Amino acid sequence: AVCLGASVPLHVEGGDQYEWQAAPGIFSLFTPDPEVSPIADQYYFVLVSNTCGTAIDSAFVDVQQVMADAWPDTTVCPGETVKLFATGGLFYSWSPTTALSDPDSSITFAAPLAPVTYIVTATNALGCEGTATATVQHFPNSFVNAGQDTGIDFGESTQLFGYGGGSMVWSPAVSLTCDSCVAPVASPQQSTTYTLEMTDGNGCKVSDQVTVFVNGTLYVPNTFTPDGDGLNDGFFAFATEIAEFR
Repeated sequence: AVCLGASVPLHVEGGDQYEWQAAPGIFSLFTPDPEVSPIADQYYFVLVSNTCGTAIDSAFVDVQQVMADAWPDTTVCPGETVKLFATGGLFYSWSPTTALSDPDSSITFAAPLAPVTYIVTATNALGCEGTATATVQHFPNSFVNAGQDTGIDFGESTQLFGYGGGSMVWSPAVSLTCDSCVAPVASPQQSTTYTLEMTDGNGCKVSDQVTVFVNGTLYVPNTFTPDGDGLNDGFFAFATEIAEFR
């Protein structure tokens, strides 16, 4: 057996003269030891002659070719992980190895930072090789802006503004008038960082953050009703982020 593209020596003996029959991959016809480079499985026939007569014999060369395949060619969101597959061999080697989970396996995970074409080399038990490619492209980068950080006094509200081309979700939603609108009103009881996540038309997600700082988180009501009805019977202050009262 021989790999496609390689040469193999043939040998015949027992005669005084030798004549190989013309066939693909053989170029020396009148020698007992020609080298052949067949492009497919091939029989080579030779006439062996001496003073007693002529006989015919043959040699068969098994040509092995690795038909490698790799997939998928795909386009994904920047930073997204892709599962790549290869077939056709017994051993595999991916190149470049950048951002690959296992460059020596038929199945590997790729998370390239930029578009890239991976080349996989498949090798069979004889050492014959074949190559295939899988290309990972990226959708265009999307942009989202959650606005500028701001400050409010305790008990006040502020409106947030999100900028971007896609569907938006704010979190945490507990102190917002809505979590899926572009401009919710925020009424945090303490300084809070809100995350705005946007999903664009390709399904790619990007995020940005904005912080609302709550200044002087202290509220003292100016009235109370000590009438024993369980409502506003005691005078006290509402406060957060306070180390000590005096």
